[in-house]
Amino acid sequence: MTADRVVLYVLSLGLLLNLCLTLRLAAYAHRLANPSLEEPERLPELEIGQLQPGYRARLASGGRVTERSFAAKSVAYVFLSPNCGGCATTFPQLQRFHGPAHELGVEIVVVTDTGPKQTSSWLDEFRANGVTIETPVIQAHTRESDLVTTYNGPGLFPYYCFIDHHGRVQSRGVVGKDEWLDLIEWWAGRTGYPLPDAPALVPGTV
Repeated sequence: MTADRVVLYVLSLGLLLNLCLTLRLAAYAHRLANPSLEEPERLPELEIGQLQPGYRARLASGGRVTERSFAAKSVAYVFLSPNCGGCATTFPQLQRFHGPAHELGVEIVVVTDTGPKQTSSWLDEFRANGVTIETPVIQAHTRESDLVTTYNGPGLFPYYCFIDHHGRVQSRGVVGKDEWLDLIEWWAGRTGYPLPDAPALVPGTV
């Protein structure tokens, strides 16, 4: 191999290494600029009948919120994301069911996986399209709260977790399927309470 070929080989190798380093730095910068794209740790779904875990988060309207904020009420936590196309259809539907569900003692609570800025922009889009926001909205980015990763272990959107007034998990799953549809029928006044009482997994919780 001549000296010229050696120099060319070294230069080519240097350029390749520099390109790889540049791409890695660009990917790192993109993740920093878009933290919502980071994959949170996936956990198992909550067990039916278990006491709901504690959490701390912030309301989009301001102020802190915990699981005790909805004590003595049944709560349907509905997990939506501004990055989920189907969630844009689910959100207005939840606003329409807020009143009927509230009369049955159920609080529908929307939970987003984004921080204040992105959540606020998302809500403003609904307001601009004539949607009146009735439900509480919790902003629970995974860097600030474990609400999403704990209650929505699979990381699916839209997803729900229904807690009864004893603070026990009654049902959970993908919105639009199975027991979620039964809840919708109940809130619409077409059926009675659709879920059997889940057995308490922890003695003395009832």
